[in-house]
Amino acid sequence: MLWRIPIFAFLFLMPVALQASIVTDQFGYPIDGKKVAIIKVPQTGQDSGQHSTPPGSAFYVRNLETDEIVFEGTVVSWSNGAEHQQSGDLVWHLDFSELTEPGLYQIEEPQSGRISHPFEIRENPWKNVLKAAVRSYFYQRSGHEKRAEYAGENWADAAAYLQEKETRDYFDQNNPDRFRDLHGGWFDAGDFNKYITFTSSAVHPLLAAYRLNPHIWGDDYNIPESGNGLPDLLDELKWQMDWVLRMQVEDGGVIIKMGAKEYYSASPPSSDNRNRYYGRVSTSSTIAFASMTAHAALVYREFPEWEDYADTLMQAGLKAYEYFVDYYDRYGELNTNSDRGEIKSGDADRSVESQLSEAALFGIYMFALTGDEKWNDLVRERYRDIPLLSWWGPYNNYFGEGLLYYTTLNNADESIREEVLQRFRTKPGTFYGNAVTTDPYYAGMPDSQYHWGSLSVLSNTGILNLNVARYLDEPNEEDYIQRARDILHYIHGRNPLDKCYLSNMYVYGAENPVNEFYHGWFEHGSPWQNVLFSEKGGPAPGFLVGGPNRAYTGGENPYLELNQPPQKMYTDFSNGWPYNSWEITENSIGYQAAYIRLLSEFVSLSSDTIRYAAEVPDQSDNGLGSGETPDTFELHQNFPNPFNPATTIRFDVSRTSTVTITVHTITGQKVATILNEVRTPGQYSVNFDAAGLSTGIYMYRLTAGDFSQTRKMVFVK
Repeated sequence: MLWRIPIFAFLFLMPVALQASIVTDQFGYPIDGKKVAIIKVPQTGQDSGQHSTPPGSAFYVRNLETDEIVFEGTVVSWSNGAEHQQSGDLVWHLDFSELTEPGLYQIEEPQSGRISHPFEIRENPWKNVLKAAVRSYFYQRSGHEKRAEYAGENWADAAAYLQEKETRDYFDQNNPDRFRDLHGGWFDAGDFNKYITFTSSAVHPLLAAYRLNPHIWGDDYNIPESGNGLPDLLDELKWQMDWVLRMQVEDGGVIIKMGAKEYYSASPPSSDNRNRYYGRVSTSSTIAFASMTAHAALVYREFPEWEDYADTLMQAGLKAYEYFVDYYDRYGELNTNSDRGEIKSGDADRSVESQLSEAALFGIYMFALTGDEKWNDLVRERYRDIPLLSWWGPYNNYFGEGLLYYTTLNNADESIREEVLQRFRTKPGTFYGNAVTTDPYYAGMPDSQYHWGSLSVLSNTGILNLNVARYLDEPNEEDYIQRARDILHYIHGRNPLDKCYLSNMYVYGAENPVNEFYHGWFEHGSPWQNVLFSEKGGPAPGFLVGGPNRAYTGGENPYLELNQPPQKMYTDFSNGWPYNSWEITENSIGYQAAYIRLLSEFVSLSSDTIRYAAEVPDQSDNGLGSGETPDTFELHQNFPNPFNPATTIRFDVSRTSTVTITVHTITGQKVATILNEVRTPGQYSVNFDAAGLSTGIYMYRLTAGDFSQTRKMVFVK
């Protein structure tokens, strides 16, 4: 397995990372779809003066395995040669989409001597990247030994914070009757504290990532639970949800946060023997707990092994909701100042609007879970509290995903369904569709969104675009899907800094990943500080950093020149105060979840997933019908549509051919092969059973020789 390879074995192969002036997705490109490389000539910012020669007219793509030139093309100048203000670059594009042969490639420009990093073209190029991103949560586990066989030799560590089994009440610290067992869960970010309210931004996207694409999640991520026959994503998430459950007190209320009462980090985490403390019960944490447990119960109940666990989650959520309603009825207000900074750091309070939005989510997932009309009434009462209905942008995205999920439910209120879809269609700002007119790097975010955690905003923008394709019947659907792909390309290195924004990904194919970021374990001066020079090989792989931050407050420092263009306000560093690297490079379980949610839409379980292929029954109308040979091949609309769980697909064959019918997600990942047989001229039908797939829009495709036709169908459980 890749993560078992000692990183020092690769250090001799890795030069100190230098920026390329031809930037690509460093992990590679899928065989099908658009492939664009970007050539940059920096005018402003930290790299100005590098690669100053304008590109020539001829570019080559070389197959590095055969040493053959397999593509020749010319570049197109962006915006007639204008400088892009967010990057400070002059930019040209090289489109090599017609290259579809799997292999290892490099782009070359002989006039100036430019070359790109090597990259792959192949089926499923991001499968192992997804595994690494999910595995980052294993390194965040509190109270769990990081054995070398799972963590790798460099990141092996004893279980940290076993003292959390006797976590102390901050307000009654020496009273053993107030000790609580609050062990487990994930460290929230680069600090080792744990917050219920912050957890919502991780739990909901991860559950959605599973719920929308259950067929892609394997049991081979090399975590301790691997091989148990259950998806490792849900195994890992259960480690967090077990801790979430422990944070509920006897009356149903939920503690808002726990951790250290002073600013301090420990490297490695197991070296920290200080007492741990918990804070107040809050309505903010209680209703966030309720929405998370309801959503989790909906997902975990699909597995016989977890039926009891799902019931435990649901009952805990009901108890939390009762506490929330009782408190609101009794006092006529909600807590918005429960976290006063006694436990360092991060203010975990939520606004009234946010708390009522969580109540709406709770109603949505309880209605999906039980079908009980009282939860539909709760949705009717609270759905307009979700602020996305007035401005549907890339913030609080999991609320929007909940609303959109509601529109797919049987017996959902039709007026709410219509309003939600209409608002989603008309309130997006500038976040949907093709971004190249405003940004040659295809990110398409306004300056104001290059702030702390900007890459999570970018990931959520990708998710928004995929949801347009999933929930709306819009023309130019491929533009929205391509926008999401382009955002992944940006995160993977096709950006002004030629930086893959995931940590230590050399073994996975990146040539310029994050070498250093803010984290208590991998802190400045520790043996894990930097991939390129530290004794322990730098941080563990797979962590997404916060990203460029034009609002950085660290002041003058030797690591990052200030007043960069927004997309260049980034460097790899890990220093604490006064340089405040956490504003740029710190990880977060929420950032990570947004990226995983986006990436998972473009990954298959294998390169040719047919796990849910339907049995092809004997076809009752597989003859000519009218007795006439069809003039053309044709794929007809399925019926019924929407359907649950089965539908019929009719097709015409005009000449003897091998006919293949496949089913794909909206992003092109194959989930079923329905038919792959020779057919003589005639009219046919096949049945497709979608049991095992999630609710959503799917594409079904017929190919026969050089003929291909695709249609859309809607599966609603």
